Amino acid sequence: MDKYEEVRDIGSGNFGVARLMRNRETRGLVAVKLIERGQRIDENVYREIVNHRSLRHPNIIQFIEVILTPTHLAIVMEYAAGGELFDRIVDRGRFSEDEARYFFQQLICGVSYCHHMQICHRDLKLENVLLDGSPAPRLKICDFGYSKSSVLHSRPKSAVGTPAYIAPEVLSRREYDGKRITMREIKSHPWFLKNLPRELTEAAQSIYYRGGNSVPTFSDQSTEEIMKIVEEARTIPKTSTSGYGYGYEYSDEEEKAEENEPEEEEEEDECDKRVREVRESGELDMASLRI
Repeated sequence: MDKYEEVRDIGSGNFGVARLMRNRETRGLVAVKLIERGQRIDENVYREIVNHRSLRHPNIIQFIEVILTPTHLAIVMEYAAGGELFDRIVDRGRFSEDEARYFFQQLICGVSYCHHMQICHRDLKLENVLLDGSPAPRLKICDFGYSKSSVLHSRPKSAVGTPAYIAPEVLSRREYDGKRITMREIKSHPWFLKNLPRELTEAAQSIYYRGGNSVPTFSDQSTEEIMKIVEEARTIPKTSTSGYGYGYEYSDEEEKAEENEPEEEEEEDECDKRVREVRESGELDMASLRI
């Protein structure tokens, strides 16, 4: 992490913390997601990195690189200065129809590109949609931790996502098509086409599908290099486990004490908890749904 200097914390979650950092050479700002080494480096982290790295579109946060520190796996990404779309709605109270359409048009273009690349996001929500800092904000989809590739993975059937946004077919835990949304019908609808910015037209968007655009090609790191770093991040080195990038040398006594500590029972995932509650309450009759 020597190439970056810390600016401030910009968020936190189950994964760890997100920090705003500055490239010492270019002075450009980046967002860095820090995930503790060890058990937190799971299948979701692997998918997030592999799937996110394969995408390059103006309406998707750009993946830059992964870095291994003594204590964390750092995922370096483009920084969106405008924050979450959720916060913008809260601040405004409501959007006009034209403003709502403007953001929806960008969201559809980003999702359509993901589906073209055989990737379904599976956790689209206002908090996972960021804005850059321009006067007419460009929308950018982020957080591919729950994403799934139909090229690399099996067809999705897990109940993943955020409870308030989960679709009925996901709650049913049946196998479903994560790319089933009818993009062609949406893109040809008069409401969608009204005041459509030139850069979002089919003609302009086609260059991203062909790959002939000026967006840097993925990351300088090869897939093999990235996977080697991620695999190494699954282990915790003896040196340094406290703080960010700093720590102390474990004594043999401390190591043995940690090994003998009883394992904590895994807490029920919030999504699974909500699914269970819905089923037990009879709030949603899955048998009556045509999915």
